[in-house]
Amino acid sequence: MAQKLGHLLHLLVPLISIAMTQSCSRGDSQLRIDFQTDLVAGYESTISGEDLLYHSPIPHVDHSLLVRSLERERHIEWETAPVPTDFEGDSATFVFLAAIDINEDVRQFYLFVNEKLGLKFQNPNSVNSDRLAWVGEHGVRADFRVTEIDKYDDAMGYLFLHVPRQFWEESRTLRLRVAGESADKSTWFMIFKEPITAGVTISNSPALLRGENGHRQALRADFLYLEDSGHLVMSAPESHVDTVLGLGHRQFLLPVPAVDQPEQASLSFEVDGHKYTAQFTIDPVEQMDIFLIHHTHLDIGYTHHQSDVERLQWQYL
Repeated sequence: MAQKLGHLLHLLVPLISIAMTQSCSRGDSQLRIDFQTDLVAGYESTISGEDLLYHSPIPHVDHSLLVRSLERERHIEWETAPVPTDFEGDSATFVFLAAIDINEDVRQFYLFVNEKLGLKFQNPNSVNSDRLAWVGEHGVRADFRVTEIDKYDDAMGYLFLHVPRQFWEESRTLRLRVAGESADKSTWFMIFKEPITAGVTISNSPALLRGENGHRQALRADFLYLEDSGHLVMSAPESHVDTVLGLGHRQFLLPVPAVDQPEQASLSFEVDGHKYTAQFTIDPVEQMDIFLIHHTHLDIGYTHHQSDVERLQWQYL
């Protein structure tokens, strides 16, 4: 066994020099394309309330405003984006990324629009469909589209708040406040501190793809689609996508030729018949060598006899 262990130690030296190539992008370039829509971002800035770091259906969104059923005075309050001046509808729809407690302890929450009570809503004790509908006062109503039941069995998704023109015609924005009951309970509701707008964000992905015909890089396309269902056609150098989009976030990786200096690439998108084109800068990927040293921990005689440990150690290598 001593002779074989000596040979094992000799093997460790070349193992140290075996390199695995990993790549990382500088990520200097990012491109945002907004889609044509009448929806208005329901969050733009915080006025007051409890901040909470929390997961959401969108990977990069994790900051929220949280209200519980503790005391009525402990509310959350924020301001929306402005309704475009060329919008001619009688009612505007504001969209938020939101979440609500699914709890047998059903509690009531109050939504105020510009200091006026707009609607009352309750947390569900179960979710048997992907839609919660709440009808309020003065023409205010809300549709909560559930896109995810998270690991804690709570509902997450997109809240569409329909508000008549009389509330926003003068200022173009809304001041919204949600309060819970004074029940000394932890039942909760939250909105995420992220302007939700339909569109796609293009960025360089930290990846280098090896292939028989040379290396490829990848562009990351993060779509946020705010309709029930739609059609996407997308083209980039050496890649083409033709697929269906659903409500929410979806990510695509688009292979492109590897570059050693920044280069422009032509991109085109067609979403529900609306066409968009753009030029995007592909940044070169910086290669990094990561060296690995093989190691196993031995407790000779603790779990196995010495002869079994020797056999297993050679097997692990």
